Amino acid sequence: MDFDPETGELWTQENGDDTFTEINRVQPGHNGGWIQVMGPLSRIEQYREIETTQFGGALQQLRWPPTQIAETAAEARQRLYKLPGSHYNDPELSWKYELPPAGIGFLRGRGLGREYEGNLFLGAARVGVPPSTVPGAQVVSGQLFRLQLSRDRRSLRFDDPRLRDKVADNLDKHDITESESLLFGRDFGVGADVRTGPNGNLFVVSLTNGAVYEVFRK
Repeated sequence: MDFDPETGELWTQENGDDTFTEINRVQPGHNGGWIQVMGPLSRIEQYREIETTQFGGALQQLRWPPTQIAETAAEARQRLYKLPGSHYNDPELSWKYELPPAGIGFLRGRGLGREYEGNLFLGAARVGVPPSTVPGAQVVSGQLFRLQLSRDRRSLRFDDPRLRDKVADNLDKHDITESESLLFGRDFGVGADVRTGPNGNLFVVSLTNGAVYEVFRK
């Protein structure tokens, strides 16, 4: 998680199990939906279908099998635990199949150039994943994504029209299809922390590579 340096609002990444990794802007009273829903409510049928039929059919919390996932958006919303003032919000971005993220951080300043100031960067939580057997899938290891915010900084801005529904319909786990335009770098390993240094450059802490990488402008 990290706070937007311009608005003070909190942004988080949220790993799903096999499906619908999320990027969220956390508002007061935010209920992200887990475990009843991952990804947008409109995709509840896909969430249920993938979790019950693919990759072993078991959620991380074994005491709550995926067969208990609601079959409709209305049913999922009704099941959410509610407190006074709480409300559900769809994520600002999600990936259909799990693309597990790790550390996230805003770039504070213009060390990389004005066009990168205030962008949100997202590290990877898995490396060395096997190639996909799904035709057309693009598996990248240790990726670093760059996310641009809208003018009012309340949502994400995408150049790729395929992302305007706020879902990257990738083809398999760890596949970056429909998010190729977000790829900023690769082979960073598990990027556990992403921060801006005193010199304004971007720093990525890699657990698996035992290194701290500095990203700077040539």
